[in-house]
Amino acid sequence: MLEPEGRQPLLDALKPPPGFVLDRAVGTSYSLDLLALLTAPLAFALFDRVAADGEKLDVDPIALLEAVRRHADQIDIFCQAGQVATMREHRPIVAYLERSVHGVVPPNPNAIFHMASRTSSRQRSTSL
Repeated sequence: MLEPEGRQPLLDALKPPPGFVLDRAVGTSYSLDLLALLTAPLAFALFDRVAADGEKLDVDPIALLEAVRRHADQIDIFCQAGQVATMREHRPIVAYLERSVHGVVPPNPNAIFHMASRTSSRQRSTSL
């Protein structure tokens, strides 16, 4: 269990430190909501839209969509097979997440894939 002092908001945990960019993010969950998962690539896309001095840049919808597509390729989320929530209405943008989601079938048919939800990310320096 996480200590209350060790917790931080998800977006703060995902945001690379200054001078770094996302290289890969990996997460686990028993179940998954695709709109909730969309938060990650959208956040990374918005992090890209902040200037070096912290000033927010204008968000061009086409550039934002491209950034979501690019960042979705850097995310892997593992969840129990068959536990991805169905969407009430079609949202084309979630198609970018298809390769990010990995359904896990435990080897024991009486078992479930359940790790406490975890997220980890790896960043690389922008000076490389």
